[in-house]
Amino acid sequence: MKQRTFSPARPLIVAIAGVGLLLAGHLLPLGGEGYIAQQVRNSLHGPAFLAFTAVFFLLARASLGTLGAALISATAALLAAPGGEFLQYLTGKDTSLADIAHDWAGAAATLLVLGGWFAWRDGRIDRRRRREILAVGGLLALVVAAPLTWWLYVAAARASSMPVLADFERRGQTALLGGLAAELSVVARPDHWPGRGDYVLEVRLRQSRYAGVDFLAPPPDWTGYASLRFLAATGDGTRRRLTLRIHDATHNQAYGDRFNGRWPIGPEPAQICVPLAEIRQAPKDRSMDLSAIAGMIFFLTGNRGGEVFLLDDVTLTKSACPEDLQRTDSASRPGFAGLASASSPASSGPSGPARP
Repeated sequence: MKQRTFSPARPLIVAIAGVGLLLAGHLLPLGGEGYIAQQVRNSLHGPAFLAFTAVFFLLARASLGTLGAALISATAALLAAPGGEFLQYLTGKDTSLADIAHDWAGAAATLLVLGGWFAWRDGRIDRRRRREILAVGGLLALVVAAPLTWWLYVAAARASSMPVLADFERRGQTALLGGLAAELSVVARPDHWPGRGDYVLEVRLRQSRYAGVDFLAPPPDWTGYASLRFLAATGDGTRRRLTLRIHDATHNQAYGDRFNGRWPIGPEPAQICVPLAEIRQAPKDRSMDLSAIAGMIFFLTGNRGGEVFLLDDVTLTKSACPEDLQRTDSASRPGFAGLASASSPASSGPSGPARP
């Protein structure tokens, strides 16, 4: 039987290249800085270490055997995971112990699957033990891949839902919503609700000056559409003013550099329509980029806690706002004098209260 000779060159080169690639992966943009891109990037931790450990193990095994390859692969993963987070810390990026755990879980899944398989091939374990190890490793691999699979599904579902921004009928939509001092729930639509489908979003507010629902990743390209429509109502029998804030990717955080609209809502569902031309012209010193919408928030102001509003069928349309939708107060933002219509919002103006 030919004796195996130790040759550290190949596993050492693989280790240096692989660890370098993993560390670089912590710093590369990998698809931009949008909310979904960030979630996809975070969910790549486990799968990346799974793939790295597999390649490293298979190349190292030719020189080191199964046990040696497992040991050096595990060592590389144990060092690279916290090393990557430390590198992010040095460059001012967020760090997370959960990311390290995901890295190690990916490496462990590979070591169980490949280690169990080759240990059986080498005659170190029997077939029953091999099945047990492979089952555990395969299950762990599925767990590691689940976040990436989920966020890819969310991204695909968002893209395929256009021009509907949210109707709360499909899974994944609430993953792209954030509660702004509020609890969000998808509930059965009330009786006589005019919207499509069976569900609406219930936004239950806590005591806060501003509280509502934040659309964390609205589809960015609104070009080719003429209006934004949605259904809204209070869910607690009161009458309030609903504020909608929309901004694009170049928004400078100034109040006058975004769209701010307000509408009266009550227990009866209000069908509200906003011309996109009005949104485009809302910033004081420029035009909003409708191909790069980056944020949208619906909220109420001056909340004591316990207030509720309902939201549904947030949709872009290619037709102008019809005359039979809710009539609102005249717009008072600079540049909008005399432009009030059945679809124009009541603005709080540059000195108004709605400035979250």
